[in-house]
Amino acid sequence: MSYQIYASFDNQETYQLRHTTEEPYCLDFVPQQYRNSTVHYRIVAEASGETSQAAEASAVIRDFTDDELMDMVQSYSFRYFWEGAHAGSGMAMERSHVGGSTVTSGATGMGLMAMIVAHERAFENPEAIKERVLKILTSLETCERHHGAWSHWYDGDTYQTLPFSAGDDGGDLVETSFVAQGLLAVRNYFTGTDNASVQIREKATQLWEAIEWDWYRNGDQNVLFWHWSPNTHFAKNMKIYGWNEALVTYILAAASPTHSIPKEVYEQGWAGNGDMVNRRVFYTHELFLSPNWGGPLFWVHYSHLGINPRGLSDQYANYWQEYVNTVKIHHAYAIDNPLNHKGYSTNCWGLTASDDPFGYTAHEPMNNDNGTISPTAALSSMPYLPEASMMALKYFYRERGQDLFGLYGPYDAFNEKYNWVQKSYIGIDQGPIVSMLENHRTGLLWNTVMKDADLQAGLNQLGFAYQTSTSTRSVPASEELRLYPNPASKQVGIEWSTKDNNQPIHVNIFTLHGQMVQSQQLTAGETGLVVNISELPNGVYLTNVRCGAHQYSTKLIIQKQQ
Repeated sequence: MSYQIYASFDNQETYQLRHTTEEPYCLDFVPQQYRNSTVHYRIVAEASGETSQAAEASAVIRDFTDDELMDMVQSYSFRYFWEGAHAGSGMAMERSHVGGSTVTSGATGMGLMAMIVAHERAFENPEAIKERVLKILTSLETCERHHGAWSHWYDGDTYQTLPFSAGDDGGDLVETSFVAQGLLAVRNYFTGTDNASVQIREKATQLWEAIEWDWYRNGDQNVLFWHWSPNTHFAKNMKIYGWNEALVTYILAAASPTHSIPKEVYEQGWAGNGDMVNRRVFYTHELFLSPNWGGPLFWVHYSHLGINPRGLSDQYANYWQEYVNTVKIHHAYAIDNPLNHKGYSTNCWGLTASDDPFGYTAHEPMNNDNGTISPTAALSSMPYLPEASMMALKYFYRERGQDLFGLYGPYDAFNEKYNWVQKSYIGIDQGPIVSMLENHRTGLLWNTVMKDADLQAGLNQLGFAYQTSTSTRSVPASEELRLYPNPASKQVGIEWSTKDNNQPIHVNIFTLHGQMVQSQQLTAGETGLVVNISELPNGVYLTNVRCGAHQYSTKLIIQKQQ
């Protein structure tokens, strides 16, 4: 079956064909001149030579505020872990476009953290989210494990290890640390006394305490090994040295209450007795740990989906400043564009591991840069360089959305030189978008994970200074618009500061995806109104009130008794 989507931009006087697709959805990015207007759609289905009667719908096109834009990107990216997950296990698929049943442990851990964001922001029913978390934990429990550690890949149908590469057919300690970060997050977030929350905490703790971090020392060596195979044991011989994405691995290994490592393993193995530190300057910004020009940006994301980098320091570095400088170097590099790649600019930047026209690689400035931009790089850097990251988000969505945005948010990567876009997704690229945007906005995951007593013990053992909570910018409601009660169930009162008695009052309610679900025109002259919302399901909505030249927006949470 195929669908033809027609749109009218002139109040249904004329219609033009916008898209033909075989997908059950369509994202239509309208021309600039039709922003902030109403678009009417007709959708015609065709199958076996027969055409259906047109279905009709309308959409109000308007510019999102920065907060609304981040809401939308987070909710779309979360979909990868919700409807895009493996149906049987609930675990995260390695990729979105290859079919099969290959799931990945690291992205599944990131998906657990995305569930927390979704629960907090009511992207889905909260009870359904807890059920999904339990399903994932049960699957992680069922998976073939290797001294408590998960493999990089699994067959989601059988829960058996799939080899990632030659000799990598057993435990992957770095991917396991991404799972463990998610375990600590869910056991500290779901603190209720309901049965589901209790089970989440119990299962997460059991899985966390079963990881044999010390086994991956390969005896009593003062270093951790990336892999162990039931067939070749430690023959791959890949030691985890700094600097890369694996700081979280050493911190969590030290934090384990059952299989902890001593400080010497961190100092001698990860830090190389201090050889990890190497001061250099690029574009006036100091680096002490990262490779020249900063390395791929996922190195400053993965370890800190839950471990708060603000205030984090030890004998080797001030980690917050290291990460801020790393991102600044990436941004400056795109502006300078020393390799003359097409498209690089102050709005179009960010190099990290992703697909590219030639395969998959960890892109980084100068050393491995073929002109491929990965949206996750800039978006997941929002806590470190918010203005530049927001400029990138607006460019990717508002100016390039039709090419770069799909069902699960921004696509994996694009390269303008080769006129190439990878219109698909990778789990470990979508996960950080959800979590790091939330950490920028509210610090939710940082504050949740940093409460963990085991984690604090590990940080203390390794000699870190750290913050157990962080004060970040929250998501403020409009100072001029107030909804009460909020959350609401059947009706909501609306008050705003400026009234214009000569103008009608328009109240529009939108989903976080931008779909208008309720619209009313009310009597002018009132500054306190009551709107019936009894027909709307539970969730988070955006309420827009327009009165003459004045316009106000804020969030509405609908939460009905079960």
